[in-house]
Amino acid sequence: MKLIVSSILIFLITVLNSYSQTKSFDNNNDKVSSDTITHIVYVSFFVNKKGQMNDIEIMRIEGDTTDPILVKNLEREALRLLKEAPEVKTRGKNALPTNQKIVLPMQFKMPVKKE
Repeated sequence: MKLIVSSILIFLITVLNSYSQTKSFDNNNDKVSSDTITHIVYVSFFVNKKGQMNDIEIMRIEGDTTDPILVKNLEREALRLLKEAPEVKTRGKNALPTNQKIVLPMQFKMPVKKE
């Protein structure tokens, strides 16, 4: 059972991280350096027997959380990515569908602007 849950988590992390790397919070990238700031948003949710995500909740954010606008944007982006994610199949004993709680760390890398 742990192998199935682990493979699901690896799949989700891979899909969501690759998808989030193609998105940008700021379309004005003319003053962007090669340095990046990394934020990790921990999200918990339940996956029901049909593979749908329910009760999505932001648990905490690691990184620079002094800017409330940035924190709100990170929360919004994490929720948006989960809502757009494909359905997930969870399996319990005897490979039967089961309800599963998942805690997913989502990593966001954002460029540091030169001033």
